[in-house]
Amino acid sequence: MLADGNGNDEELPMTATLSNTAMNDELTQFPDPWFLRGVRMSIVLQGLGTLLAPPQGEAGKNPMDTIKDAEAVFGLSEQVSMLQRFISHSWRDSRWLKYLGLLWVRSFRPALMLANLSSAICVALYAMGAPLPTATYTYDTGVVNKFGISSLVGGFVFFAVFFLHHKVVGADEHCFLDKVCIHQTDANLKKVGIQKLAAYLRYTDRMLVLWTPDYFRRLWCNYEIASFACTRGFDNVDVMPLTMPACVLGSLAAYWMLCAFLVVGMYLEVSSDFLMLSILLSIVPAYFINKACICGILDRVTLSTQLKTFTFDMSQCFCCDSDHVLPDGR
Repeated sequence: MLADGNGNDEELPMTATLSNTAMNDELTQFPDPWFLRGVRMSIVLQGLGTLLAPPQGEAGKNPMDTIKDAEAVFGLSEQVSMLQRFISHSWRDSRWLKYLGLLWVRSFRPALMLANLSSAICVALYAMGAPLPTATYTYDTGVVNKFGISSLVGGFVFFAVFFLHHKVVGADEHCFLDKVCIHQTDANLKKVGIQKLAAYLRYTDRMLVLWTPDYFRRLWCNYEIASFACTRGFDNVDVMPLTMPACVLGSLAAYWMLCAFLVVGMYLEVSSDFLMLSILLSIVPAYFINKACICGILDRVTLSTQLKTFTFDMSQCFCCDSDHVLPDGR
């Protein structure tokens, strides 16, 4: 969805027409290569995803204020010859969910691979007799269990790589994020950028849909994905349900913290009552994580239902939300 600096949806180009094979050549070409601009994914993820905040912010503060002016925001983009991703999302969705979703796309695989590798290295070192910390627990029957730190190391590596991978890896992809790549203060430049949305899509490798149940209710989101399907095909569309990263990360964090309590507690030889209390306390985050996972499952069902029953009649834009009255009263 495209929005102006005040968060208002712009009117769809009236000349935009879709065919079964391609879009109008006039709409898919820029008047000047300068207009094809992208922003690096690492920049989008800076400041815990400040650029992904809704136009009025989740705390009533315009995110433009954190960068001081729209000129500075546009300055974050650069002229490119091709875009690797087109980020399609609703500005009404949570900044934090979108931030985790982009981190998931960029960092989950390397984080998981390095976490498993680090855990395997720890296990191998234990097998070779390396003097690594070991926690022991003796049952009333006299049976002694030994616990290593492989799970703790693996968990630490996973979260460190997941949240920091985009900061240390040199290779970076260029993405389209509307309020960064389309000028928000120059009316003429903004008009060209909006009218040439299909051109951005034409020069994009893949579209990333940050999906919530609200996505297919937004007119601009539907226009974006329909236009991209005509120019690049649905095979190049990636759909990320935004509740999934939160559910998985919450579950992993709860498991890792429980392991940390137990292993550290046994290593320090604390009382068994403390260990039992740690296990009982884990029920609290487990309850909320379970509710989040249920919401995630329901979202997948909702997504499937929306795709099967979609009509443009369910779409809305800013004018629908404001009873077709502009902020200036017209």
